[in-house]
Amino acid sequence: MDENAITRLRDKKDAEIKELQGRLDKAESEAIRSGNKAYSEHQRAESAENQVREMLGIPEIKEIWESIQQKKEAFSKQIDKWIEDGVAAIRDYAYGKDNDFQPKQGNAVAWGIIAEAFRYGLDPTDEKQRRMATAYLLEEVSWTGMSEFKAGLTASRTRQLCDAMTVTKDLMANLLLSAGGRSGISTGGGGSNDELTNWDGTKKKTGWGI
Repeated sequence: MDENAITRLRDKKDAEIKELQGRLDKAESEAIRSGNKAYSEHQRAESAENQVREMLGIPEIKEIWESIQQKKEAFSKQIDKWIEDGVAAIRDYAYGKDNDFQPKQGNAVAWGIIAEAFRYGLDPTDEKQRRMATAYLLEEVSWTGMSEFKAGLTASRTRQLCDAMTVTKDLMANLLLSAGGRSGISTGGGGSNDELTNWDGTKKKTGWGI
């Protein structure tokens, strides 16, 4: 190899080494920044935890905090109950002889749909998202022991109920307050169970805020 070839090869290797060194320096710099950021976040979290601990040392604040946690837990259990009742109502309809859901069944299914929306972070006031929640509710149902026709009919009736529902922003605002432990469980509207079952589109009352 002539001297020029050796020089070119050395320059090429030097360039490669320089590039690798630059990448290594960048990686080390990012690691240091990440470490500093993680330490800073840890410090903030520790400071916030200390503040909470100090606040909970005040009896009045501790009482409020415990009340909020209890309400949040109660709401979580209510969500599970609404879904359980909705699934049971769908099964009852599937094994019955009625052409449509009876009011009590429809009410349970409607609240089951809303509960599924809460569970998956969906907005049941939005028709598309409410349909997604309905699909999740139907997935909870065991279709064992029923014909394919009856299972399909039941699912169709459930989706029809979903399409006929109107869930208001006010109702959701009340439920969100309950979910955050800032109020007791409220279904809004001040209506009776019958007023909440406006799933057939024939009677417009409160409850769903219609």
